[in-house]
Amino acid sequence: KVVKFPEDEWKNRRIICKVEKVREFLNSIEDGDKLMIFDGDMFMASNPFKVFKNEFDYFYTSRDHPKLPANAGCWGFRCNKNSKEFLNIFVENLKTPTWEPYIELRKNHPFASGVDYNGDWWVEQDFMSCIHNYKDEINDGLLGIKLKIYDAKNKYNYIITGKTDEEIFSGIESGDISVLHFKSSNMDRWINDSVGDRMESRLDRLNEMIKNMGEESNG
Repeated sequence: KVVKFPEDEWKNRRIICKVEKVREFLNSIEDGDKLMIFDGDMFMASNPFKVFKNEFDYFYTSRDHPKLPANAGCWGFRCNKNSKEFLNIFVENLKTPTWEPYIELRKNHPFASGVDYNGDWWVEQDFMSCIHNYKDEINDGLLGIKLKIYDAKNKYNYIITGKTDEEIFSGIESGDISVLHFKSSNMDRWINDSVGDRMESRLDRLNEMIKNMGEESNG
């Protein structure tokens, strides 16, 4: 289903609009339903819904980064009262920051600083990075709500920048990697003949690997 909405809701506030639409969708589904959010430049090598074998209301994915440890390529919820209350806090802070850790990060942001930044980019993973930094305290009630959050690390959001084919394929085969994140900077390679051919070959190999894995599991 394609959800259409006025361009004014999106213009110069793409990320806030994205999270608002996630909230609308979460509020439209049944309690107990499972919701995952992905960027458009991701490749699912195995079933990502296996993340729900873990207990949480909200999960996010993290990476090794000194200031922005969360990446918003993949995140999600179990639909319930706790996750809906959390998403309200999330959206309202993106629009009008009130949580001090998030305000401090926005003030000192390495790429787009400013508490009154319009929310066209960055802000959802900025807020997630603050969640990551305070995850234990949040699980103990820091936000004033009952909430169980879970860091799924990079299994469901494996950024391929700087990674070799061997690292990627061995990670998929071992089950340590479920979803690849190509990132927009890598996707520029598609228009470059020499590297673009390599990207085509990598996707061909991924598709063949997944096909073989499926045949083995059904054999």
